[in-house]
Amino acid sequence: RNDIIPYFNTRITCLGSFAFLWGYQDRGAVVTWYSMFNRFGKSLEMAHTMRKMWTSYSSDNLPPRIEDNTKITVNNKTAFESVITTTATMNQAKVVVTDPEGDSLNYEWIISREGISFDRENPSFEGSLPSFEGAEMEANGATASFKITQGGNYRLNCFVYDGFDNAAHASFPIKVEFEVDDNRTPESVSHYSDLTLGMQSNTSIEQFIDVETLDKFFYTASEPFGINNAEAIDIAFYRSSTSGLCITTPLETTAAQYIYKDAMGFGNWSPRNNTEFVLADAAIFDADEFNSAIDDGAIYEIFHDNIPSQTFKNINNGDIILFKTVTGSYGAILFKQFENATTGTVVFNLIID
Repeated sequence: RNDIIPYFNTRITCLGSFAFLWGYQDRGAVVTWYSMFNRFGKSLEMAHTMRKMWTSYSSDNLPPRIEDNTKITVNNKTAFESVITTTATMNQAKVVVTDPEGDSLNYEWIISREGISFDRENPSFEGSLPSFEGAEMEANGATASFKITQGGNYRLNCFVYDGFDNAAHASFPIKVEFEVDDNRTPESVSHYSDLTLGMQSNTSIEQFIDVETLDKFFYTASEPFGINNAEAIDIAFYRSSTSGLCITTPLETTAAQYIYKDAMGFGNWSPRNNTEFVLADAAIFDADEFNSAIDDGAIYEIFHDNIPSQTFKNINNGDIILFKTVTGSYGAILFKQFENATTGTVVFNLIID
């Protein structure tokens, strides 16, 4: 009304403009930007507005309304106040919503890691908004309590539904800083030195190791596929178009987290569990700290003070990867040598609690 209609058929002519996206935005760093529908196809207020502008038709039932981005708060602050919380803090969120028809409303609260992007060419793409699993959440309608247990940048999303295929949405960016859990007792660690594993097709050196017993196994065509299904952690060395270590825990059926030597990786292999990795900063945790570690305290702190990954590529000799398994164990891997060939090997040292 302000930027198009006043100039229609005047010397300053504007024929129209664009709706950025008619649908759900499933690419980019924040998947809810510019969306006119949510991931379930529920209409947001923008869709109703464009329908009215294009057709002059007003919907029989209008969506809920979150008046502006000050109507969602965390710890009684708006997003404009750059909220920073900690991994030890239980936070309080609230959203203020109205509905033109006074419909009964349902609320959905989701925490996602900031910067997640999607690609429809990726076989694992589901068009959904992934929730961060390292979060505790208790929702009660328009309010929610939550704690995020991993440092980093996150986004709190609230979707509100009216039961008539309509929705409202608000989001809130949050920075989370790691705070040491004073009640946590560091776990003592075991060191394993110069562990050598063969490539997947290596016929002279085993490809799998049970780090509890140091038993090694060849790959076999049937279960347990060379892995002894250890309670804590197993490690395997794979080779396809590239090579990488695989952390498997606690069962082979939930295995397959990879640390890659080369840049390409296994493009069509998706992670099967939530083991997470952090590449250690050599200025903070180097080979000396690695060799002198008596417990997992430093690993715990460094791990939680960084944004973890599920995959690392282009690993160099001397690099140290810290990890947290799905069973809650912490450890570190010091890479010492790669031989990327059909019968190649990897040599590494290991810390595991």
